[in-house]
Amino acid sequence: MEMELLTLWVLTAFVVGAILGSFICCQVRRIIVREKLHGFKKIKQQPSHCEHCNKRLHWWEMIPVLSWLFLRGKCRSCHATIGLAELFAELGLGLVFAVATYQLSLISPAPGSDLGSLPHLIAFLLFLILSCGLFTVFVFDFLAGEMPLRVLVFCIVVATVFISSEWLFAAANHSFMLGAPILMLASAAVLSGFYFFLSIAPTKPGKQRGAPTQLVGDGDWLVALPLAIVLAHPLLAIANLFLANIIGALIATPFMITKKWKPTTRIPFAPLLIAAFFIVFFCRTLISEMFMVI
Repeated sequence: MEMELLTLWVLTAFVVGAILGSFICCQVRRIIVREKLHGFKKIKQQPSHCEHCNKRLHWWEMIPVLSWLFLRGKCRSCHATIGLAELFAELGLGLVFAVATYQLSLISPAPGSDLGSLPHLIAFLLFLILSCGLFTVFVFDFLAGEMPLRVLVFCIVVATVFISSEWLFAAANHSFMLGAPILMLASAAVLSGFYFFLSIAPTKPGKQRGAPTQLVGDGDWLVALPLAIVLAHPLLAIANLFLANIIGALIATPFMITKKWKPTTRIPFAPLLIAAFFIVFFCRTLISEMFMVI
């Protein structure tokens, strides 16, 4: 019975995450289109529709993941490509919600049913809220190559509240380490500081008007800051940094070999950082043990 209940919780979490991922991607697309066409003027929201033929979408065309697979990533009317951002957002946030729920179940067999697990439930909800913010940044950078400053500030605030709550719960259980804030600052220095240094480092002049070419975007260090705060350990920050670059290399190599991408092609790095963060966060115990063995 417990296994059946756990399966129900995990599946429910996946569905909720996928729905939120779809909603986030839809709203980001609307914001991008609205700002390009209308600036910052408020306009009436339209029902969900195809961006190419403007045909209104039916409810069964908006089921997260399943509709994309059923329609093969194309509009039913004009056969225009829907794009991968929706699928990434729906699958990604759904998986994050599902894995986070499963990990919570390892602490409390029935999430939310045990009052003794209330501190863990609070941290769990804060993590889900942070995940939604990070996926918003993910989609923004993936679609528009832009960093939404307000969302980044929101993520930094939520990450700070998350780690502070964990420290408070640890202090209440007499397991708080005095060096924890120092380790968190070291984590921020390693991950966020690394990208901040690259963003201000002098590089060779670009081809257009002598503008300097940057190794990373101006906002990458801000994206890395909430990740570093939540990881709260320099070794995990190093793992996040290493894994993000490995994922980027694995994605870029086939395109570089086939010459579909040039050496100057811009690769949005925020999605790579965020994807690596979730892998490191969920595997942090295993990664810490591996560092101890090394």
